[in-house]
This record gives sequence, C-alpha cells and structure tokens, in this order.
Amino acid sequence: RNLVNVRQAVECLVDPDRFSFSRSKVTVSTVGPSPDIFAELATIPASLAWSLHSPNDGIRKTLVPSTRHSMSELRDAIIHAMTTLRHKNHRTLMIACTLIKGVNDSDDDAIALADFVQPMVDSISRVMVDLIPYNDIQIARFDRPSRERINAFQKILTDRGLFCAVRLPRGDDHSAAC
Repeated sequence: RNLVNVRQAVECLVDPDRFSFSRSKVTVSTVGPSPDIFAELATIPASLAWSLHSPNDGIRKTLVPSTRHSMSELRDAIIHAMTTLRHKNHRTLMIACTLIKGVNDSDDDAIALADFVQPMVDSISRVMVDLIPYNDIQIARFDRPSRERINAFQKILTDRGLFCAVRLPRGDDHSAAC
C-alpha cells in the first residue's frame, strides 16, 4: 500500500501553485485489492481507474492473483466510496478490461461485464469502460483477440448503453505496453 505517496503526488500535480493539472487529467489506477482501498482512493482529487479485467471471480483470480475479495464485494465498495466519500464534482470512474483471446473476450463475457457494470452506471455519474487489447508478449497461453472480436465485444457493451472505448495498442514492438 503506497496510498500516502500516491495522495501526495496527486495533490502536487493538481495544486494550482505547482503543476496545476486539471483533476480530470489525472487518473489513479488500481486493481482494487480491497474495499478499504476504494474508500481511501475515492477521496483523492483525481479520476479513478479500476483494472477489473473480468467480473467473473474465477477468471479475475487467474488474471489478478492478488484478488482476495469477491467481485460483487469490490463493486459494492466502489459504489459506496464513489457515492458517499467522493466530492460531488468527482471525475470519471474508468473500468479497464484487458481482452485476452479465449479468456475473457466472448459475447457471454461482454454481457457479464455489462451486467456487472450497470449498478455502477446507475449510481455513479460518469462511468467509462476502457477495453485494452492484450499486448502479445509471447506468453504461451495468452493472445490478443482479433479486431473483429474486440469490435463485437465493444458493440455488445455500447448496445447496452455503456460508454466504451478501445485503447489503441502501443509498445507492441518492445513488448512494453497494453
């Protein structure tokens, strides 16, 4: 837990007498290791990104081995934190989902993600789903889905009323980024 340093860094970035970044341009990203972390992060003057990757407890545990809480417990905690602790002028909550071929990129996965995110959309004023095509770094069991599969996944989410963007892969030539 490095929250003290994260808070200090963000406060420095948004301080008008220092860097003076807009709060909407600063994002703190977390895998959401516990409900308590969401409560603390909700008070930081920045947007929040939750690296969800899958609403399915089993898949999430595989992709994020540090997961200790159920997805519904984490979702309820972030809703509570964002609706009761967050300043009323809070910024966007971004839900990040790295799409991995054959792991979490099916139509059923998209529907499950939409269903999982909907209570957040209903409670928090601005929620965005950020789809991140897996960066193929030659790990035998993981591959990037096709562009068609990514587009189909996105369409399911947008057809269900979610604001959803697909991140452009960067760093492929160096095996360096999402």
